Amino acid sequence: MSPFLISLSLSLNLGNYLAFQYFRRKQRDLATSLYIIMTINDSLICAFCMIDMPIFFNNRKPTLFFGNVCIVWINLYQLFIRMSIATTATISVTRTISLVYPLSHINKKKVILCLLGYGLFIISMTAIPSMAGLQESYFDEAGAYCWLMPRANTTFASTWDHVDNTFDCIALAVPVLPITVSCVISTHCVLKTPKDIVKFKYNPHSTNPHKSCPRTRTKSHATVTIIIFTVVYLIFNVPLFVMYVFWYLTIHLYEYPEPFFATSIMYNYSWNFVEILSVAMNAAINPCLYFIRLKKFRVFIKTRQSPRSNA
Repeated sequence: MSPFLISLSLSLNLGNYLAFQYFRRKQRDLATSLYIIMTINDSLICAFCMIDMPIFFNNRKPTLFFGNVCIVWINLYQLFIRMSIATTATISVTRTISLVYPLSHINKKKVILCLLGYGLFIISMTAIPSMAGLQESYFDEAGAYCWLMPRANTTFASTWDHVDNTFDCIALAVPVLPITVSCVISTHCVLKTPKDIVKFKYNPHSTNPHKSCPRTRTKSHATVTIIIFTVVYLIFNVPLFVMYVFWYLTIHLYEYPEPFFATSIMYNYSWNFVEILSVAMNAAINPCLYFIRLKKFRVFIKTRQSPRSNA
């Protein structure tokens, strides 16, 4: 799995670097700003996945996870995963709002500030308990994964661990609902749009309000692109939410690893596959989707020139 992950990560870094260079040259509307955040976040996910890869070359020994590296890695990696979820949800919901209420104005500054505020909240939920001594990290060689656990014989630390695990499940579960609902609504809006609205020759003297708007086809294409991104995201990230539900039930109702992680496959590979490989694959596929769906991105890769437009 390691050679595959290394190749995946290298291609991901290159793809997201090109995507970042493309989006930063465009007009900075809300969608472009969110795509910039997504490309940066995907690149960081790739970089942190590469830190984990040498473990599989060294018989699952900690390798790079010495000293405080383990606790820093798990805190930041959890941040990047949750920011990826939040960014995808924001893109999906804002596009749906613009479809359902085309005359509404979404304040770009407020949306970006809310997203960054959510990131700061995640950092405070993960880093502060570790700095305050409520949690300690350890590397599990069998699972080849870093864990944060409450310090032994500390009641408050144990209570906080329950709060933290609950927050993890909520942070992964709650965004899935608006993402799914937005995807369904957007798909419905695209499917119900008459073909003569998205396929037309622009006539400035037309009395049809749809046919007189040359941007209708572009908006429809952008909506389909976001729907594809959303569906791909759900395919690769819903298993992560399910895994956290299993984890939450296991530590609160049973004794780990019983019953969900008792088999060798679940115990040794489940977290590596769901929280590292699956997340990395999602981040790797995104630049491929940019290339397939965005004509100007393909032109940019060939010419390294991108017009500052919204298309």
